[in-house]
Amino acid sequence: MSTMPPLILLQTVETVVRCGSFKRAADELLVTPSAVSHRIKSVEQALSFPLFFRVGQGVEPSEHALLLAKAFGVARAELMRTWDEITASRNANGLRLCCMASFGDHFVLPNIEAFRRKFPDVELEFTNIRHGDAPPTRSYDIIIGVGEMPGGGWKIDELMDLDMHLIASPSAAVGLAARRVLDVPLIGYTVGTSYWTGVAENIGYELPVNAKILTFDSMASACSAAEHGLGVALAPTYLARRMAAEGRVVILGDRPIKTGLKYWFGVNRDLQGLPMVAKLRRWIGDLLQGEGA
Repeated sequence: MSTMPPLILLQTVETVVRCGSFKRAADELLVTPSAVSHRIKSVEQALSFPLFFRVGQGVEPSEHALLLAKAFGVARAELMRTWDEITASRNANGLRLCCMASFGDHFVLPNIEAFRRKFPDVELEFTNIRHGDAPPTRSYDIIIGVGEMPGGGWKIDELMDLDMHLIASPSAAVGLAARRVLDVPLIGYTVGTSYWTGVAENIGYELPVNAKILTFDSMASACSAAEHGLGVALAPTYLARRMAAEGRVVILGDRPIKTGLKYWFGVNRDLQGLPMVAKLRRWIGDLLQGEGA
């Protein structure tokens, strides 16, 4: 059994069958008629029998040529369908951005209309995911995450450290001594005590054995619960400062809690160097600089 010739030769067979002559096929393929003739001869040599017969100014395909042309046409149609599926959701000027919810809610959502006014040529599709959820890397062009970074295929830039502050409502904070801060209900967004054990160690305090921990499904919900007096929550520094400036909470303690984690900006490597990616990255950097992050 002989090896199948390169696809470009089979494409030439299909084109000659469809066009009815070497010259018209050459015009469509942007090559010379002699190049078409050479390609056809290569396929015929691999098969050991002719594919075309000259008839006047044109050629007549053999039964085998018709079979090859039909098979190539089916394969080309399938490739075109697959290509259309891959590119259907993509706009030439579109970017699909996915953010960790706490970052997106604070930095992106309040400013997204300003972004669209500044860069009307960039169509930004924006989605938030909760802290702890794995970013669906196949569905997005750019991801702003925290902690663990995606693997190959992504160009990663660090944005800023994730520092945290303990917060409580103004009424709950009254008379709350620093060493009693973890004796009140603790509000988190992960299940279990390990989350708060690390916080206690960070501030030099031992977590009470009978600590009461309330678990919510997101950082935003946990911070809202603290604002409404249900206990003490841990909030990113930028969010804690904003809520404190608005009089919604009080920051407990005078120094941030270092998590050792960083926010990062990940770009699909296929999109590196695109002007619209550079615009978004620069815009995010300006937002962080404006916050003093």
